[in-house]
Amino acid sequence: MHGIPELPAEAFTLREGAFYCGFSPALRDAVPVLSRILESSKRGVFAADCLETELFSELGLDVQTRLINAFTSAQHTAYFWHSAPAVAERRDLATLLSECQRLHVRKNTMLVVAISAFSVANGTEKQRSNQIKQWAKWARAENITVLLLIYGHYESLRPTMIKECNHIAGMLSLLPVSHQQIDVCIHYWCSAVDVIADREFLLARAENGHFAVIDSSEQHTSTETTTAVDEGDFYIAAPALLGADQRLNNHAIVDAVVTRSFRDNHQLMDSITHLDAATVVFSCSVSDDARDVAVMCYKLRTKYGGRPKLVVREVRPCLRYADTRFLLRGGVSLVVPHSIAFSDFLDQIDALQGQVMIRSLPASLSSMLEAWKGVTQRGYFEPQEFVRYAQLALDASRQTDLDLVLLILTPAETLAIEHCLSLCSMTRDGDLVTVCDGELYMLFRACRATDADIALRNCFALPPKEIFAETLQFSEVADIEEAVASILPARSFIAAERGRQLLSQSPTQMGADTLLINVANGKRIVAKPVALLPHQDSSIS
Repeated sequence: MHGIPELPAEAFTLREGAFYCGFSPALRDAVPVLSRILESSKRGVFAADCLETELFSELGLDVQTRLINAFTSAQHTAYFWHSAPAVAERRDLATLLSECQRLHVRKNTMLVVAISAFSVANGTEKQRSNQIKQWAKWARAENITVLLLIYGHYESLRPTMIKECNHIAGMLSLLPVSHQQIDVCIHYWCSAVDVIADREFLLARAENGHFAVIDSSEQHTSTETTTAVDEGDFYIAAPALLGADQRLNNHAIVDAVVTRSFRDNHQLMDSITHLDAATVVFSCSVSDDARDVAVMCYKLRTKYGGRPKLVVREVRPCLRYADTRFLLRGGVSLVVPHSIAFSDFLDQIDALQGQVMIRSLPASLSSMLEAWKGVTQRGYFEPQEFVRYAQLALDASRQTDLDLVLLILTPAETLAIEHCLSLCSMTRDGDLVTVCDGELYMLFRACRATDADIALRNCFALPPKEIFAETLQFSEVADIEEAVASILPARSFIAAERGRQLLSQSPTQMGADTLLINVANGKRIVAKPVALLPHQDSSIS
């Protein structure tokens, strides 16, 4: 019997001869849990489709030490596949199974296999179903426990994998909440004791590497009280007292209404023992604060319901459209921009009084965290990779209700398309560009249709109308899907290495003023054309 000893046996044990599946945004996020599972087994094998340096370089020293000790013990071994890029691109569940079979894993052994979501996505859904059947058959025949961890952008894969519940004995998602906390969402699980579904556990990791359950889905209750005795209570994180005003005398303004003030968001959260209809104000000074604050607000909402007023004040400009939407999904009542003066900020809080939030929350903390950041790649990709990342962005937009914009740009006759790329700078995660048959395709993630012109201007040193003769814009999901699909039959494109080299030639180093003078004087510098590569047909799943 294997599992995480700190979790109830009926919630998390792995049977011998069974095939299980897990998901994680990155391999490093799941390592503490995976190492705990291996420690609970008499014999364990860990195999991954990456290099040792790719895994260990991203782990903390304490986690590295524990993992090295586990891998070098007599009971446990580890394998890393050092594959050439061409071999790695062809890897899928079938090739991975043949590689694992060559390990000759002994009976009654716990086998943990990590594979990139892109590799699992290779092939059709029918092919993937047959491959999963072969994995389950092998686990039964060899009487070994197999946990397949799929890391990366797995959101579009998981629904299709759940369909294979006849062959996959259990499925879970592992998501980091903080440096020391991990959310374990069990979608369904067949253990030796019981069968469960839709259970969630929040684990805190101690210094000894063991976990403690600090919260579970069964403890979440929606408290809707009929009284409003706490209506006037006001809790605030001290940084939120600053903002556009940048004046410490805001403390004096708040003295009349603030019940409690705290050093930071974490101290504020730790101090809350009960809320009815009180107002709680968090602060955001950097973009990553949005994730922590959203988690805090989600916990408060699931515990106390819709009566508390949960407010986020932007201390300095840092929140983008996607960050704000993420906060609102977490149960925030109001996000106050940095530019709002403190007195106006208090007026907005007054306007919230007496209101109850009735927006639906995500079904679980893990489902909310999966929406954080989404596709993080940016820059130039060859058409097939562009299509793959675009599909992931479209899947994520359906879950998070974030807008996407696709632009198809035709260069002016006097400019080579390579020169257009050399004028471009992609600075936002999730923004992608490719070249197909002499046109630029640009996908802006988390961008409203009304903001597309601004996003386009921010990408180029010159006004877009000086560079492009025609611009087509798509903002509806169906239209974007159709336009993206048209890329696949492209006859020619720029290679990834060349495209990224052109993007790296930052136009800001040359100076926009110099470029404008050259254009005004007719001194357009046309880049020497490079040979476009012929398109090679291959299926994109």
